[in-house]
Amino acid sequence: MSNLLKNKVQILVLVIIVLLLMSMFGCSSSTAPTKQDEQTKQEKQIEKYSLDFMAGEPSGDLYPLAVRLVNNWEKHIPQIDTISVLPGAGLACVMGVEEGKAEMGLPTGLGLQDGYAGREPFTSKTEDVFLLASVMPRHVQFMVNKDGGINSIQDLVGKRLGVGPRGGTPETTSRVIFEALGVDINKVEIVHAGFADLVEEFKNGRIDAIHLVTSMPYALFVDAAMARDVSFIGFTPGEVEAIRKLRPALVPSILKGGGYRGVDQDIPTLATTISIAVHRSMPEDLIYEMTKVLVENFDFVKEVNPAMKDVIPEDLAVDLGVPFHPGALKYYQEKGWIK
Repeated sequence: MSNLLKNKVQILVLVIIVLLLMSMFGCSSSTAPTKQDEQTKQEKQIEKYSLDFMAGEPSGDLYPLAVRLVNNWEKHIPQIDTISVLPGAGLACVMGVEEGKAEMGLPTGLGLQDGYAGREPFTSKTEDVFLLASVMPRHVQFMVNKDGGINSIQDLVGKRLGVGPRGGTPETTSRVIFEALGVDINKVEIVHAGFADLVEEFKNGRIDAIHLVTSMPYALFVDAAMARDVSFIGFTPGEVEAIRKLRPALVPSILKGGGYRGVDQDIPTLATTISIAVHRSMPEDLIYEMTKVLVENFDFVKEVNPAMKDVIPEDLAVDLGVPFHPGALKYYQEKGWIK
């Protein structure tokens, strides 16, 4: 055999050996995925959600609560990518979720109940808005000039009453309360404006009373009480019962004395809740996890507002007469809070 042929054979043998070695090592590396590879694969399999959450204006007291809820969920639930907090409170919040403008909202329990029943100002029943939890009380407050001779709802006849912007919760509750107590609201001069403007009008004596459904104490009312002597209209047990016959979502409550300057006695009133509403199309497993994370970290959540200090996790499952989302219902039933 010639030297040239020998060299070609040797080269061919070397190439075959190299290819065999590459094949062996290649197979070995491909059949042993690293822990990081497995983690990456699992992350790719998790469906991520980007959600919108309607929760009032940035200047309001609901916005910080919404941000705290979002921080809690984004930290503990891998399925959640981002949650954007959008403006929209009261009835607008309920309709926003119903119409799919947002997956979640922070309406009042009263607004949820009115929407579910299709009562005015809703034009039809809100069939796609479900309940996740009720997180914070909102007290019915009628602030009046202490020396104005207004001691009851009946005394507001012929007076100027500020109820905030049109379509807000106070406008609804004022109509409910006046109707339940047999007072013709048309004989009261209703004033619509932002509450900062209404408080200035009240401080200057241009309106006689302001009605608001909010946490206690409310900063703008604290300001008003520093400028002039104020008092608050209370309700008798009979009046509370009459009002609740029209709206069971309004429950007995107390404005505790000491919240405002010169108001030292407890005042019987009513309250509704601030609730987390979700669209019925949201996945059951996601809502289950959101409910679980809310309950397990509720001490962290309620630090954001003093009005929540007496709320306990079991209160989140209060029945408002509105359907719970199946994911939330499953969790509460496992806890034994709902039968």
